[in-house]
Amino acid sequence: MEIVGFAEDLFLEKPTVLCQNGIMTDLGTLGGKYSDATGINDKGQIVGCATTSDGNSHAFLWQNGVMNDIGNLGPDASRIKAINNNGQIVRCFRFPNEEVNHACLCDLSKILENPAPEDINGDMVVNVKDVILAATHFNTISSGNNYDIKCDLNDDGYINMIDIMMIVEKFNHTY
Repeated sequence: MEIVGFAEDLFLEKPTVLCQNGIMTDLGTLGGKYSDATGINDKGQIVGCATTSDGNSHAFLWQNGVMNDIGNLGPDASRIKAINNNGQIVRCFRFPNEEVNHACLCDLSKILENPAPEDINGDMVVNVKDVILAATHFNTISSGNNYDIKCDLNDDGYINMIDIMMIVEKFNHTY
Protein backbone atom coordinates (compact mmCIF):
# COMPACT_ATOMS: atom_id res chain seq x y z
CA MET A 1 0.00 0.00 0.00
CA GLU A 2 1.21 3.48 -0.89
CA ILE A 3 0.03 6.68 0.79
CA VAL A 4 1.12 10.25 -0.03
CA GLY A 5 0.72 13.53 1.83
CA PHE A 6 2.95 15.77 3.94
CA ALA A 7 4.66 15.56 7.32
CA GLU A 8 5.40 18.51 9.57
CA ASP A 9 8.81 18.67 11.21
CA LEU A 10 10.06 20.62 14.24
CA PHE A 11 10.88 23.66 12.08
CA LEU A 12 7.29 23.80 10.73
CA GLU A 13 8.54 22.77 7.33
CA LYS A 14 6.16 20.44 5.55
CA PRO A 15 7.78 18.24 2.92
CA THR A 16 5.88 15.76 0.79
CA VAL A 17 6.15 12.17 1.92
CA LEU A 18 5.50 8.77 0.42
CA CYS A 19 4.64 5.97 2.81
CA GLN A 20 5.34 2.63 1.15
CA ASN A 21 5.32 -0.69 2.98
CA GLY A 22 5.51 1.13 6.31
CA ILE A 23 8.55 3.20 5.31
CA MET A 24 8.19 6.98 5.04
CA THR A 25 10.26 8.71 2.35
CA ASP A 26 10.74 12.49 2.15
CA LEU A 27 10.17 13.52 -1.48
CA GLY A 28 11.35 17.08 -0.87
CA THR A 29 10.05 20.41 -2.10
CA LEU A 30 10.72 22.73 -5.03
CA GLY A 31 13.13 24.78 -2.92
CA GLY A 32 10.56 26.16 -0.48
CA LYS A 33 9.39 25.01 2.95
CA TYR A 34 6.13 23.30 1.98
CA SER A 35 4.89 20.61 -0.35
CA ASP A 36 1.85 18.38 -0.32
CA ALA A 37 1.16 15.33 -2.42
CA THR A 38 -2.48 14.89 -3.36
CA GLY A 39 -2.45 11.90 -5.69
CA ILE A 40 -0.55 8.80 -6.73
CA ASN A 41 -1.23 6.30 -9.50
CA ASP A 42 -0.25 2.66 -9.99
CA LYS A 43 2.86 3.75 -11.94
CA GLY A 44 4.18 5.55 -8.86
CA GLN A 45 3.67 9.04 -10.35
CA ILE A 46 2.85 11.50 -7.59
CA VAL A 47 1.26 14.94 -8.04
CA GLY A 48 0.68 17.85 -5.73
CA CYS A 49 1.91 21.37 -5.08
CA ALA A 50 4.99 22.82 -3.44
CA THR A 51 6.49 26.20 -2.72
CA THR A 52 9.55 27.39 -4.58
CA SER A 53 12.49 29.22 -3.02
CA ASP A 54 10.73 32.55 -3.71
CA GLY A 55 7.56 31.38 -1.92
CA ASN A 56 5.39 30.82 -5.00
CA SER A 57 3.22 27.72 -5.17
CA HIS A 58 3.75 25.42 -8.15
CA ALA A 59 2.33 22.08 -9.17
CA PHE A 60 4.72 19.15 -9.30
CA LEU A 61 5.01 15.69 -10.78
CA TRP A 62 7.27 13.27 -8.89
CA GLN A 63 8.44 10.27 -10.86
CA ASN A 64 11.56 8.11 -11.02
CA GLY A 65 12.87 9.70 -7.83
CA VAL A 66 12.71 13.29 -9.10
CA MET A 67 10.26 16.10 -8.25
CA ASN A 68 9.56 18.02 -11.48
CA ASP A 69 8.26 21.60 -11.36
CA ILE A 70 5.16 21.83 -13.57
CA GLY A 71 4.73 25.51 -12.81
CA ASN A 72 1.85 27.66 -11.75
CA LEU A 73 -1.24 26.15 -13.31
CA GLY A 74 -3.20 29.41 -12.79
CA PRO A 75 -5.43 31.26 -12.99
CA ASP A 76 -5.73 31.52 -9.15
CA ALA A 77 -5.47 28.93 -6.40
CA SER A 78 -4.78 26.14 -8.87
CA ARG A 79 -4.00 22.69 -7.55
CA ILE A 80 -3.63 19.18 -8.92
CA LYS A 81 -5.83 16.85 -6.89
CA ALA A 82 -5.32 13.42 -8.48
CA ILE A 83 -3.62 11.47 -11.26
CA ASN A 84 -4.83 8.30 -12.97
CA ASN A 85 -2.85 5.57 -14.72
CA ASN A 86 -3.33 7.28 -18.11
CA GLY A 87 -1.53 10.42 -16.91
CA GLN A 88 -4.72 12.45 -16.67
CA ILE A 89 -4.96 14.82 -13.74
CA VAL A 90 -7.82 16.46 -11.90
CA ARG A 91 -7.04 20.16 -11.68
CA CYS A 92 -9.03 22.48 -9.42
CA PHE A 93 -8.81 26.22 -9.80
CA ARG A 94 -10.51 29.57 -9.25
CA PHE A 95 -10.71 32.52 -11.60
CA PRO A 96 -9.64 35.85 -10.07
CA ASN A 97 -12.32 37.46 -7.86
CA GLU A 98 -14.37 34.24 -7.71
CA GLU A 99 -15.04 32.08 -4.71
CA VAL A 100 -16.28 29.13 -6.76
CA ASN A 101 -13.93 26.22 -7.36
CA HIS A 102 -13.83 24.71 -10.83
CA ALA A 103 -12.45 21.30 -11.74
CA CYS A 104 -11.33 19.81 -15.00
CA LEU A 105 -9.73 16.64 -16.25
CA CYS A 106 -6.50 17.43 -18.11
CA ASP A 107 -3.88 15.40 -19.92
CA LEU A 108 -0.63 15.90 -18.01
CA SER A 109 1.51 15.38 -21.12
CA LYS A 110 -0.25 18.31 -22.83
CA ILE A 111 0.28 20.53 -19.81
CA LEU A 112 3.98 19.67 -19.81
CA GLU A 113 4.16 20.64 -23.48
CA ASN A 114 2.04 23.82 -22.96
CA PRO A 115 0.17 23.39 -26.27
CA ALA A 116 -1.65 26.72 -26.11
CA PRO A 117 0.50 29.37 -27.79
CA GLU A 118 -2.18 31.95 -26.88
CA ASP A 119 -1.34 31.35 -23.21
CA ILE A 120 1.61 33.71 -23.40
CA ASN A 121 2.26 33.98 -19.67
CA GLY A 122 1.99 30.21 -19.14
CA ASP A 123 -0.67 30.25 -16.41
CA MET A 124 -2.74 27.57 -18.21
CA VAL A 125 -5.65 29.88 -19.05
CA VAL A 126 -6.06 32.33 -21.91
CA ASN A 127 -7.32 35.65 -20.57
CA VAL A 128 -6.80 39.39 -20.44
CA LYS A 129 -3.36 38.94 -18.86
CA ASP A 130 -2.15 37.42 -22.12
CA VAL A 131 -3.63 40.31 -24.12
CA ILE A 132 -1.91 42.84 -21.86
CA LEU A 133 1.40 41.03 -22.23
CA ALA A 134 1.07 40.98 -26.03
CA ALA A 135 -0.01 44.63 -26.02
CA THR A 136 3.25 45.63 -24.32
CA HIS A 137 5.00 44.37 -27.48
CA PHE A 138 2.44 45.79 -29.92
CA ASN A 139 3.77 47.17 -33.23
CA THR A 140 7.22 45.63 -32.81
CA ILE A 141 9.09 43.71 -35.47
CA SER A 142 11.42 40.76 -35.06
CA SER A 143 14.51 42.95 -35.37
CA GLY A 144 13.23 45.40 -32.72
CA ASN A 145 14.32 45.62 -29.09
CA ASN A 146 10.86 45.05 -27.59
CA TYR A 147 9.95 42.07 -29.82
CA ASP A 148 8.89 38.86 -28.02
CA ILE A 149 8.50 35.80 -30.23
CA LYS A 150 5.86 34.33 -27.87
CA CYS A 151 3.55 37.25 -28.76
CA ASP A 152 3.97 36.77 -32.53
CA LEU A 153 1.35 34.03 -32.79
CA ASN A 154 1.09 33.97 -36.58
CA ASP A 155 4.89 34.01 -37.02
CA ASP A 156 4.93 36.93 -39.44
CA GLY A 157 7.73 38.79 -37.64
CA TYR A 158 5.37 41.55 -36.52
CA ILE A 159 3.23 41.81 -33.37
CA ASN A 160 -0.04 43.43 -34.38
CA MET A 161 -3.81 43.25 -33.98
CA ILE A 162 -3.98 39.82 -35.67
CA ASP A 163 -1.93 38.38 -32.80
CA ILE A 164 -4.13 40.13 -30.21
CA MET A 165 -7.30 38.77 -31.86
CA MET A 166 -5.87 35.24 -31.87
CA ILE A 167 -5.61 35.50 -28.08
CA VAL A 168 -9.11 36.98 -27.66
CA GLU A 169 -10.61 34.11 -29.71
CA LYS A 170 -9.34 31.65 -27.08
CA PHE A 171 -10.50 33.59 -24.00
CA ASN A 172 -11.27 31.50 -20.92
CA HIS A 173 -9.87 28.31 -22.42
CA THR A 174 -8.04 26.44 -19.70
CA TYR A 175 -5.38 23.81 -20.31
